[in-house]
Amino acid sequence: MAADWYDSQYMYRQKYTIDNSSGMSAINDYQIRVDEGMTANYPFNDASGTNAYDISGEDQVAKLYPATSGGTGPVWTTGKFDGGLSFDGSEDYLTLGKQVMYALTNFSISVWVKTNQSAAGTNRDQDPAILGLRQTGSDYNEFALTNYNGNLAWYDEFGAEANTYNSNTSISDDDWHHVVVNRSGTTLSFYLDGELLGNDTTGSDIVGRSDLAWTTDSYVLEAGRANITGGLYFAGQMDELRIYGRTLSDNEVGTLFASNTASRLGSLYSHAQGDGDDVRFTATDGTTLLDYWVEKYLPESQNAVFWVKAPLVQANSVIDIYMYYGNADATSASNGDNTFVFFDDFSGASIDTSKWSIEGAGHTVSGGIYSSPDAWSDPRNNITSVDTFSNNIQIDIRWKNNTQYANNGQVLKYGTGNTFYGLNLHEGEMYALSLTDPNILAGRAAGYEPNRYGTATLIVKNGGGALACGAYYRRCISDNQRNYNDKNIMIMGWNTTLYVDWIHARNYVAGAPSVALISGSEELGDLAPPVFSEVFNAYDAPVKTNTLSSGQWHKYAQPYFEWTDASDDKSGVKGYYVYFGNNPEADPTIDGAFQSETNYLSSISLSPGESYYLRIVAEDNMNNQTEPITKFEYLFDNVAPDPPEYINISPIGCSTANTFNFDWPLVIDADSQLQGYQYRKGSMGEILDVGTENLAVTAYQEGDNILYVRSQDNAGNLSSWQTAIYCSTATVHVVDGPTVISGPSSITVGWVSSKMTTGYVKVYEGNTYISEQGLTTYSLSHSVKVIGLEPEKEYRYQITWTDQSGNLGETEWFSTHTDSAPQINNLEADILSPTQVNVSWDSTIEAVFSIEYGFTDYDSKINLNNPLIASSNKISDLSPGKEYRLRINAVSSDGTRFYSGTTFQMPPLPEISDVGYESINDRSDSTIELSWRSNVPTTSSVFYGLSGQNKTEISKSDMSLEHTLLIESLVENSIYDYYVTGMDGYGNIAKSNNLTFETDFDTRPPVISQITIETSNVGLDKQDKAQIAVSWRTDEPTTSQVEYGEGIAGSEYTNKTTEDKALTTNHLVIIPDLTPGKPYHIRVISTDKGNNTTLSKDHTVIPGDVPRSALQIILNTFTRLFGWLGLN
Repeated sequence: MAADWYDSQYMYRQKYTIDNSSGMSAINDYQIRVDEGMTANYPFNDASGTNAYDISGEDQVAKLYPATSGGTGPVWTTGKFDGGLSFDGSEDYLTLGKQVMYALTNFSISVWVKTNQSAAGTNRDQDPAILGLRQTGSDYNEFALTNYNGNLAWYDEFGAEANTYNSNTSISDDDWHHVVVNRSGTTLSFYLDGELLGNDTTGSDIVGRSDLAWTTDSYVLEAGRANITGGLYFAGQMDELRIYGRTLSDNEVGTLFASNTASRLGSLYSHAQGDGDDVRFTATDGTTLLDYWVEKYLPESQNAVFWVKAPLVQANSVIDIYMYYGNADATSASNGDNTFVFFDDFSGASIDTSKWSIEGAGHTVSGGIYSSPDAWSDPRNNITSVDTFSNNIQIDIRWKNNTQYANNGQVLKYGTGNTFYGLNLHEGEMYALSLTDPNILAGRAAGYEPNRYGTATLIVKNGGGALACGAYYRRCISDNQRNYNDKNIMIMGWNTTLYVDWIHARNYVAGAPSVALISGSEELGDLAPPVFSEVFNAYDAPVKTNTLSSGQWHKYAQPYFEWTDASDDKSGVKGYYVYFGNNPEADPTIDGAFQSETNYLSSISLSPGESYYLRIVAEDNMNNQTEPITKFEYLFDNVAPDPPEYINISPIGCSTANTFNFDWPLVIDADSQLQGYQYRKGSMGEILDVGTENLAVTAYQEGDNILYVRSQDNAGNLSSWQTAIYCSTATVHVVDGPTVISGPSSITVGWVSSKMTTGYVKVYEGNTYISEQGLTTYSLSHSVKVIGLEPEKEYRYQITWTDQSGNLGETEWFSTHTDSAPQINNLEADILSPTQVNVSWDSTIEAVFSIEYGFTDYDSKINLNNPLIASSNKISDLSPGKEYRLRINAVSSDGTRFYSGTTFQMPPLPEISDVGYESINDRSDSTIELSWRSNVPTTSSVFYGLSGQNKTEISKSDMSLEHTLLIESLVENSIYDYYVTGMDGYGNIAKSNNLTFETDFDTRPPVISQITIETSNVGLDKQDKAQIAVSWRTDEPTTSQVEYGEGIAGSEYTNKTTEDKALTTNHLVIIPDLTPGKPYHIRVISTDKGNNTTLSKDHTVIPGDVPRSALQIILNTFTRLFGWLGLN
């Protein structure tokens, strides 16, 4: 998968080009249309009724007719694919929707036909027509696809002269044939059964030219006939009639013939979700998501329309974008609001008032459709966009009305009043409305039918002018009278019920760029399954004491398996289906369970003698699966075998022989089979293996000796012990050992003799004698330590002895070596405080340690008397700020000396310096900022109070070298005593000297805010008086007063309220006995305790005429100031 793949969970993508090569300027945030270009699709699967329904989403219903009254019309029958229509050749035909081929410059007609008809009209325009366009009541055809004497043929009047074409290829063999006609410019191409028959050149005019008018009553598009005067009807069957507003490629024609599927969008319909929710678009990099909206997605019709907000495309350039699909878990990201300049699909339960202003009543939204009230009697019945829009905008709307009569219609306006461009769907036609008079129709654009949705566009161009377009811009009416900018969009129904499916506005670009699918650009995502890792392990249990081998016998009832995660460099590994059971061919996806973990603990009950198989299937995030693989074959047996039935001894009885021979009968194990035997001499002897039913051993003591033997099967199960007693009376020999314990400078040799003896060990290095050391006491069990050796050396040794009778003896020579030199590791000196340190270390061997330390010499020492392998010790009473040397001395049990050393720096005690203060003058209260420094990070605390009084503490817990603290709400013009302290990270506290600071006089005036004025009237008739409630806030406690005078504004304030000297921050003053309707100007006055006064700016108020009590004004004011609740 390429590095620029958007999301590994998407299986497919295809590339589209946005061609702005002819553009004179760059485009950005431009909405492009990605679609099939299909205008109608009639599969003829309706089976009954007089309508053939269009499944393209364009709502172009076809009508079935007989030519004469009382006739039956085309008959529903079996078609090439599912249903079809049968035409009798005498009077059967059907009419198609009006916009199916309206104003198409290029088009493709695709249809399956079956006929044995071979006939020709008097004139070529009277041949039996498969599909034709004619003027109503006229013999003149615009075009006709015909059956001319059994051959596929064509007739048109696109040029000045009529044009005919005869393929000379028969279609009248009473078999199904696929017919396609393509028009590209002035070239016609004809295909039969997927193959190109030939081309023809025709005129340059287009379907729907002006002389045909193309209005409701002047044309008809029909299947089964084309000329009603002398024209012949088609006899045969039809199926799968499709019309495209573009030219199909040769590949698409071939695919239509082969599989009845054709798609500009590649394999989208077969690989995407049924509702298209997994479709995504990205920019050229393949990863940056683009906003889009799905207008329609109809996989059964192979038709879709997507609008994509394109990225920047420079002038004269081409860029690529990608469409992704094929993700079963994705949810829809379609978003019209993000895609268009303006968008509404009326998907809510009511009109979205953030988008529309509603005038009048009766507007409804239901099922995604907006229905308007009638604006004939009340032109205010409309909805108007909240936002205005600049020129160079395209407004697209899908709408219908329910009537087709004069003075009835629906209106889309850009602008209001008499300053607008507009569309009017009127009398079955769409018009551009005049800019100067909304009642003048400036021109016709397209034919519509009542109760059938159609799509129209209003384009407002920069610099003036507009285009009114129908059927997706196939034909437009231009109107260039004025230039209106920054207007609203308005929708209204006019003497009719108006229905709107959706509306969107998008940026208009003259010479808009084209969009095309790059043929063969579809890329596949992850289609390959994961790859299993070769790393796989099995154990007896999750604690993993024993490793297990596949195909071997084991005795553990709950084996545990684990493996390294499989690899998948595309979509990644999702997890595993795991099966553990008796079936070697089991499918884990059916018989097992899914898990994401890379381990498995058996939970089934195992039966002895049975084989079990761990089978795994790995699955990636695109649901690709590996083939089932057996990762482990587990043979289970947890039943112990029988012990040997008996043991034979030779020689029998007490013997002076050095060696005794034993044998026993073969033991049979029915499950995992016998692996061998184990034996030991004596109850404490070493357990050894033997693979046969016999062995030879020596005695381990004088007199009776015991031999233990037991059976072992291939699963590791052990039987109970079987025993045999043998008797030895031989001379001294070593019956157990020797064993050696090595140290760095010593070896300790141990053994057991058959009789009481002394014990010595003789040591050589190569052929050089080193030492002989031992014990003169008599014993059966011996342990001799030989010291004075060197680390990491190879030595030979021999055991010698003397028994109690004076007999000498010795063993053969043995080899050994001393251990490596010991060392001290991980020596650490961790500072606990400026006077304490914790020293820790560990050693490679056990030893006795001492600690030495000092400034320049090691003049202090701590002895640790017990042997240790590691130690941790606290050293106290050290000097703060000093650097120390440290050494650890060690002596091992065999006398080896070793040591390790380091240095450490003790931190100093905390100290405080540079204490100072500064007055803060921009505060409403008296505030001082204290600052100081400490030599090490400490907390910050200040203790302060009026001189001679108790002190208050302010602290900050964060550690710092630079310290500041604010002391607020101080008494003005006063002297304070204070000192500062700080605690370091070790709990040591530093304290400054006792200091003083003096506060300033309060010279800052208060700040007034949130002035609110409410008016009311009290009394009745002539007693009616007005009153004003004024409320405000101050940033410090102040008095309350209002001065006021008559007039809108001025510097004269003829009246004042009594000053309320209570100091507060929330103020309310009532001014009574005012004249209603007379203007007053007022300002508020606040004075703080320092006699600093603030006057607000001038405010104007005119008391109203609605009577309200002063109590209600006060309650409303208190609610606003203090948040009082509970009053209704």
